[in-house]
Amino acid sequence: MPYITQFPCFYMKVIRVKRGFYEIEPVKIGQPKFEKNDPAVIKKYVEEVEKQIRNHPSDWLWSHKRWKYQRSNEEELLT
Repeated sequence: MPYITQFPCFYMKVIRVKRGFYEIEPVKIGQPKFEKNDPAVIKKYVEEVEKQIRNHPSDWLWSHKRWKYQRSNEEELLT
């Protein structure tokens, strides 16, 4: 089976408007046909998460600050 699924992948970008109020925006990160073991969707997901954290750092959970490793520009996300 060369394809895993035939559905598009979305990242749900959640932005806090004010206390208790949030906006959710779906961001398409992948379109079928997906090849097995192709990291393109995962790379796009990581890019979207990083972009959201940089744009709205106060919305990021404090517990996630444990990931303080800085990736160099030349380093790939997945090997």
